[in-house]
Amino acid sequence: MIPATAVVDVRAPRCGRPSFRRAARGLTLVAAIIACSGVTACRRGEGGWRGTVTQRAGVLFVSNEGTGVDAHSVHEELKPLWTVGNAPGGRPKFGMVMWADFDRNGNIYVLDHTDQKVTKLTPDGRFVTQFAGVGAAPGSLSKSRRCTFAEGKLYCADAGNHRIEVFGPSGEVFPPIELPQLKVPGEIYFANDKFYVEQRFVTEGYFVYEYDRHWKFLRGLRPADPQTDRLDPLRSHNTVCTAPDGLWIVYMLLNRIQKIGWDGRVLVETSRDLDWKFPKDDHGKIVPEILVHRACAVDPSGNLYVIYSNPDDWKRGNDVYKFGPDGRLREKAFTLPVFNSQFLRFDPQGNLYFSDGQTLTKATIQRRQEPS
Repeated sequence: MIPATAVVDVRAPRCGRPSFRRAARGLTLVAAIIACSGVTACRRGEGGWRGTVTQRAGVLFVSNEGTGVDAHSVHEELKPLWTVGNAPGGRPKFGMVMWADFDRNGNIYVLDHTDQKVTKLTPDGRFVTQFAGVGAAPGSLSKSRRCTFAEGKLYCADAGNHRIEVFGPSGEVFPPIELPQLKVPGEIYFANDKFYVEQRFVTEGYFVYEYDRHWKFLRGLRPADPQTDRLDPLRSHNTVCTAPDGLWIVYMLLNRIQKIGWDGRVLVETSRDLDWKFPKDDHGKIVPEILVHRACAVDPSGNLYVIYSNPDDWKRGNDVYKFGPDGRLREKAFTLPVFNSQFLRFDPQGNLYFSDGQTLTKATIQRRQEPS
C-alpha cells in the first residue's frame, strides 16, 4: 500500500548525510529516483540544490531552494545564430512575435499577435510568404496566440472567432474546425500523435482538451479548481508546454508549475524559492497581480526552461531558469539578450528561439562542465 505522504528533506546546509523524515516503504519509482539522487546535496552533480520532495496522493511536490542541481557543475551559454525583423525596409516585419512552429523541412511559421499574420521563413530565416490577418472570415485570425504544424497543415487557435483555423504550408485556406467543448481556444499543440488545446482562464471544464488527429474529442486534462472568489479566474491564468512524457502547466500569476501525464494525472508540482513580497487577502490567499512567469519551453531532453519576471523591474522579463523533468531546479540557465520576452521555443534540434516582440532570434545553447 502506498502511503499518503512521503517526504525527503535535503535542506542540510553542510556536507554529509542529511536528515530524513520518511515513510519507510511505498515510494513510487519516480519518487525513489528523485529521493535517492538528492541524498547528498553537497556531492558533485547536486550542486547548490536544497529542497524537499513530498509525495501526496500520487503527486510529487518539489520545493526548490538554493541555486540548483547543476549550478556548480554545468555552465550554459546562449549563442545567437541569426536575428530577423530588424532590417531597415526589409522583410519580415513584426509587431509582436507571439509564437513559432516548424514543419518537417525546418521551415518556420511565425505568428504575429499584432496583425494576426503568419510569416513563413526558411530554416535560415529568409522570408518566404505571409498569410492570414485580422478578420472573422475563414482564413482570418482574431486574438490568436498559438499555431501548430501537423501532418502538412498549420492549425491556429483562433480565440476571437472561437474555432481552429487551418492553413496549408503556403497559406491555403481549409475549413475551420469548431470545438463544442471549448468556447475560447487559447493555445494549441500537436504531441503524442494528438492535438491539445489549452484554456487560458479556467473557470470551468479543464485546463487542456485532448483530440485525436481527426479532431474527435477524447477527454479533458486537469480539471478546473473550485471557484471560491472573484480572483480565482486570474489564479488559473496559464501557459502550457509539451514534454516527451506529458504537459507542463505554468501559472502566470502564481509561483506554481505542474506536470500532467498523457493519462491526465498530475505527476509533479514544483516552484522556485522566491523572496518576492506577494500581496495576500484576508484569508491568506495570494492576490494574483504580479506576473511571475513570462513564457516556457521544453528542450528535446525534457528539461523545462521558464522566463521569470525581475522583481527589481517588473517591465523586465529575460531571466531563464531550467528545471529537470523531475521538477527539480537545475540552475539559472542564462539571461536573454533582450529586455522583455514573452516567447520561448525549442525546435526539434534543440535550437532556441526568442523574441523582443519586433525581432525573432535563433540561438544555440553551449554547455560546458565546470571544474570540480
